Amino acid sequence: MSPIAPLGSNSVITKISQSGILSSLVRSSEALADPTTALALELAARFKARYAGRPIATPVSMNLATAARVARTQRFSNPHFLQHFSLVALDSLSHTSFGKEFTRTRVIELIGVYLNYIKRLSENGYVFRSVRVRVASVLLVEQVFRALDKHNQQEFRRNSLNDSFDYLETIGAAEHGISDAASINETMAFFRNAGLIDGDDTGVIETAFEIIEALRGRYPEIEIVYDVGRKAGLGNYRNVCFHVDATTAEGKVFTVADGGDSDWGAALTSDDKLKTVFSGFGLEVCQKHFRDGSVSATNAMSNTGPQDGRFS
Repeated sequence: MSPIAPLGSNSVITKISQSGILSSLVRSSEALADPTTALALELAARFKARYAGRPIATPVSMNLATAARVARTQRFSNPHFLQHFSLVALDSLSHTSFGKEFTRTRVIELIGVYLNYIKRLSENGYVFRSVRVRVASVLLVEQVFRALDKHNQQEFRRNSLNDSFDYLETIGAAEHGISDAASINETMAFFRNAGLIDGDDTGVIETAFEIIEALRGRYPEIEIVYDVGRKAGLGNYRNVCFHVDATTAEGKVFTVADGGDSDWGAALTSDDKLKTVFSGFGLEVCQKHFRDGSVSATNAMSNTGPQDGRFS
């Protein structure tokens, strides 16, 4: 993939501030900051070239993948956050009336790809401990955000990428940060009673929990949870999003993959039947923090079955 993207590829499509992107107004271009948006542009262009003005009688899907190095200009307080790094990006576009089913199926597939890749790496000299998948719905977070007072909304915006900031703590709900299928009703009841959501809104997280249950059936050794406290991605995802976290041999936790669904395809083509699911996997974070030459490939990951519900 080209290291250069059209100017505004991220700020227009994803609402991410242009100030964090290396831009050239003279050349109407910018350094590649996120390959998922570049893939979305390419998918939209291919779809329009192939199907513009033609009736589409059956569901159509298109998929693209790339490995790229990205550059971002914002400064991070976390020393492990880099301003330039390598990652893999996977984007899917589908023209269908069954958007929920496409999102559910494709997100399950993508998470499966990353979990299987982690397993393969673990068999070849990498150490991943306590792998965990966190699935969330930004629709729920957006409802809670709109109900916050102005001060808490400002704090939320300022700390959207601050891992140490817990917006649930500001509303007295810190204990509701991670939910399993048995406790989500209790969490939703708390939000309703606090006036943060309206009525019975379990529908906004229905797809997320369908994904969780499907993944638990396929990967019983992995901890898979609903992340009520996720705050990153507002304005970027349409509904469902996910993180894949892993702990290094030294006990440090890193997010190695993330993704979700968006309305990028619909916005770029003016066709609301187009659904997009995108994701990325951090190649560099794996190479720098999970590679352990002192551990043999056969011992890098337990092959005896689940231990404490996680990879070990």
